[in-house]
Amino acid sequence: MPQIFSIATTPAIVLLVCAGFGAAFYYLRKAMLLQNNLLAHIQRQHSNDWQRFISQGKLCGDKHKWARHLALEALREGKFASKADEVLSQGAADIKRHRQWALLGFIFALTMCHLLTA
Repeated sequence: MPQIFSIATTPAIVLLVCAGFGAAFYYLRKAMLLQNNLLAHIQRQHSNDWQRFISQGKLCGDKHKWARHLALEALREGKFASKADEVLSQGAADIKRHRQWALLGFIFALTMCHLLTA
């Protein structure tokens, strides 16, 4: 199988691979920070819902750990969509967008890895 790229282009491709993985991890980190901010917002502004998540979390084991999971699940399923809270709706859209960019970064980096090994 003939080599597609010469030795001179290899460092450029390695740099693109690193940039792709770097972008992916950056956007994943941003999504995690947004999730933490939204959970704090739910805890402050929607205390009745948060107490319900804590009581459901007690049934699963660690009430605070499971309350976070249950709140994120409710946010993903759109259970907060009926509430007129701009922060939650914008935050959920931002999280989705950051995850899509992270996935694109991983796909780009893996494509460059494939080109590098061809």
